[in-house]
Amino acid sequence: MPKLLKRLEDRRLVTGTASFIDDIKLPNLLHCVFVRSRYAHALIKNIDYSKAEKHPDVVGVFTGDVFIKHMKPIPQAADIVLDDYCIAVDETVYFGQPVAAVVARNYAAALDAAELVDVEYEVMKPVTSIEEGMSNKFKTHRKIDSNVIVQRRFSYGDVDEIFRNAANVVEDTFTYLRHTATPLECYGIIADFNVNGRLTVIDNCQLVGASINVLSSVLSIPPRDIRLIRPDIGGGFGIKSMVTAYEPLIAVLSKLTSKPVKWVETRSEHLMASAHGSERLYRCKIACDASGKILALSIAAFDDVGAFIRPPGTSPVSALRAFNGPYDIRAFEYSLNVVLTNKCPAGPSRGNAKNHHAFVLERLVERARQRIGSDPVSFRLQNLIKPGQFPYVTANKQVYDSGNYPDALRLAAEAIGYGEQFKKRQTSLRENGRFIGIGFAFVVDPAGANSAQQRLLNNKSKALGSSDAVKIAVDNTGVVKVFLGTIPQGQGHETVAVEIVSEILGVPPENVVVAEWFDTFRDPWTMSSGTYSSRFAGITANALILAGQQLREKILTIASKMLDTPVEILNITDGIVRVEGGQNKYVEFADIAKAAYLAGESLESAAVYSHNFAIMNVLPEQNLSTTYGYQVHAALVEVDVETGNVHILRYIVVDDSGRILNHIIKEGQVHGGVFTGISSALYEQIIYGEDGQLLTSTFMDYLPPTAVEIPSIETITIETPSPFTLAGSKGVGETGALAPQAAIINAVEDALSPFDVKISESSIKPYLIWLKMSKKYC
Repeated sequence: MPKLLKRLEDRRLVTGTASFIDDIKLPNLLHCVFVRSRYAHALIKNIDYSKAEKHPDVVGVFTGDVFIKHMKPIPQAADIVLDDYCIAVDETVYFGQPVAAVVARNYAAALDAAELVDVEYEVMKPVTSIEEGMSNKFKTHRKIDSNVIVQRRFSYGDVDEIFRNAANVVEDTFTYLRHTATPLECYGIIADFNVNGRLTVIDNCQLVGASINVLSSVLSIPPRDIRLIRPDIGGGFGIKSMVTAYEPLIAVLSKLTSKPVKWVETRSEHLMASAHGSERLYRCKIACDASGKILALSIAAFDDVGAFIRPPGTSPVSALRAFNGPYDIRAFEYSLNVVLTNKCPAGPSRGNAKNHHAFVLERLVERARQRIGSDPVSFRLQNLIKPGQFPYVTANKQVYDSGNYPDALRLAAEAIGYGEQFKKRQTSLRENGRFIGIGFAFVVDPAGANSAQQRLLNNKSKALGSSDAVKIAVDNTGVVKVFLGTIPQGQGHETVAVEIVSEILGVPPENVVVAEWFDTFRDPWTMSSGTYSSRFAGITANALILAGQQLREKILTIASKMLDTPVEILNITDGIVRVEGGQNKYVEFADIAKAAYLAGESLESAAVYSHNFAIMNVLPEQNLSTTYGYQVHAALVEVDVETGNVHILRYIVVDDSGRILNHIIKEGQVHGGVFTGISSALYEQIIYGEDGQLLTSTFMDYLPPTAVEIPSIETITIETPSPFTLAGSKGVGETGALAPQAAIINAVEDALSPFDVKISESSIKPYLIWLKMSKKYC
């Protein structure tokens, strides 16, 4: 394994020496501020910007009727055509949607002038709930026939027959509530459409190929004329991994003004109009035999994706990548209903709706074990996939690579102290008016998504597979330079790349340099490149290994000529190629580099790694993920029955991410994911009023916790290497975010079991618990 390094990125990232999007200044740079809709749904009767245009520093004010002359609407992820020009044209369809763009010579002037723009609206009835959307009584857009844009049913096994004959059938309804990601740095873009027709976009988007595809299509310019530059990024958490509506807008503004244009999102803009994790209503059934063996699942999802379903838009179908979770269930069905509402468009948010499905599956399993009368550990152990079943092929052909699920659950139960002693303590405390409970959640995280999953939502999609590219070059002085196709936002890619490359090439880590930033005109990339879906460990690391091995062979071949020695008896250690057993016969790395370049040879290698998903002709039966890491979460909580406050006493995570590339970084990823999950369970929630007005547009209303509110997270690591990746590693960045909501709510229900309190929501606030308790008391 590579030598363990402390994170190399941190010095510049935490000392203020990194260059983020708002640090970048270009000559003649103009600034954009958007005027945004105050209504969720309204007709635009008139936009008066005459006062704004008189401001001495204002270059221009641009509205939808201008933009539609210079761009096409953004293609939707589903098979539907919507007038998504990124800016309202005649009609606003969500609160905060841009209706005008003010461009000025400085930000202050643009901000002041935006206040002078007067918009006259005719307010319409907005669609603000899934039920309203499904009814179609009111339409989210004037030009559409139905708010329900996708309805599909996926079924595997004889589900109907099993439910008819099962000894135990449990039905329930759950709601996954809206929340979003709140990175330290909001979104920002600089676009420069130069006189040669070439577009340069500098921004903090997590994607590469998808951005170029959309910009090329929407702006009608060839990909060769698009250059993407990604500087350091202050966090993303998935929200920057969708194709942003603002890239084409700022590009058009640059074209119209013949100058580079910059826009940086405010926190309120981010909360109201960037992207939210979708709200989802679930109607579920689970069938078990008399002994408690789970036989079948039936889950109907009603997904509120907001006013548009922008690319990649895969949240509604991500459940199919690990539908049965860690359980050996051979029959299940998934009914998918995608509904438009007059809310901010939904997008990925650390988990990309895998957290939605993990929540509902673990809550449904909890309901089943309550009906059976089993305890949470025994019930799960009975139904888990066993170690001897791996690689495990699910009913819909997902290939789980490796694991030991029973051992992971036992470790979690033992660490949290679940057993007879806990039950005695729980009973004793209840007698004194204190209510504690333990909850478990077991999640499988499909990472490194196969982009073919987009076809489950839209049959016309041509997306397929997942790959990444890297390049490694040794310069004339012997310094190793690494160029990646990833767009990190704090994940530690630079550190891990140095570890992998230095280990393979046999050079000290300080002799390896990873290029900062990302530039499509310099760095290798594929249409899948970027940082999303926890894909570095399962995709990019493999490309690094391939490229490193190729370069090592080149180096040894040159050294063998210089030493007049067969390659087979050469080794590289600490940057020196030595002959086995011949201590005085060696050549240094720098000398090899000089000799190579003098001889007209370059010491470079490039590699593209594409995971073998075993693509099949039947699209609903493709393997949709590269690796399948997993975690067991155990939460010990205490609930104050008088206030509804939930206090987490202990939190245990057992993690299996395959072979660990860097233990420090892995621990950080686990803790960060758990932080996100706890936050969405107890603190963060996007709330709209009945009129479609966003009620949580600042951190006074939308409540991200600090480190003070999050408990100490105790982690236990086990490693079952993936047989399908070169390093044996699996994705881990999202796994921790999938389980906390179910684990905490299972624990809260356990604590309040004397009151028979049932919780159907994914986010549980003190007032909600208090209300449920009040109903029981009354």
